[in-house]
Amino acid sequence: TQGEYYVSDDRINWQQIYPFGSENTMAREILIVNGVWILTSYNEGFRYSYDAFNWQQTQSPDINDDYLVSQTDDIIYLDGTWIWRFTRYREYHYIEKGLIFKSDKTANYNESLFLCTDDLDSEWSSWEEQPSLAEGIEIDSIRSIPGVNSLLIFCSYDWHYIHVKKKVNTGKFVKYYIAGKGWRNCTWNNEQEHNKYPVVTRLDESLLCFGHNQVMTSDKGYEWNASEAAITVTEC
Repeated sequence: TQGEYYVSDDRINWQQIYPFGSENTMAREILIVNGVWILTSYNEGFRYSYDAFNWQQTQSPDINDDYLVSQTDDIIYLDGTWIWRFTRYREYHYIEKGLIFKSDKTANYNESLFLCTDDLDSEWSSWEEQPSLAEGIEIDSIRSIPGVNSLLIFCSYDWHYIHVKKKVNTGKFVKYYIAGKGWRNCTWNNEQEHNKYPVVTRLDESLLCFGHNQVMTSDKGYEWNASEAAITVTEC
């Protein structure tokens, strides 16, 4: 049933739980991050549990102009720090040419904002290592790399920005974060570019990134090559 949750220690006897209180509330996503259960919602904040039986609600971040800010389901853990991605409207200007006159126009794209905390029951603050990207670039998703203290962000230009700004060389790209060294561009050897919602995992000594009908492999996380396997993973 939608909005109902059950847990079991033995897969035989199941107990109903109420992560959102007494009411039945449908979660947007169910995640397991660093061994912690997380249920994101369509309202503010998210619920989390260390044992799937006892649930708490994270504090809602205090963000200026929060009416322009939306939370995402990108919640990751990096070397003792929890990182949560938000988006906010970022305005830009462009010139629209008519038959006779030109006019100044404005539009918006989704700029990502990263907040962090050491503990999920503590306040969230701005993450000092968040990437600096050119105008018009949106972050589709952020993923941690299993086994190393590194991150990947999957980026693309807003389609309307490309059109009105007459941008060229606007292919999707991936950036790699190394603690203490900042962000660098990945080598992404694939003509299909990347998927917006990838699954990044590790198999023995190799890193795997599953996208839409494609699998990318890497040894270190910053140079990726397309595999011949044609596999699509929608959820993990």
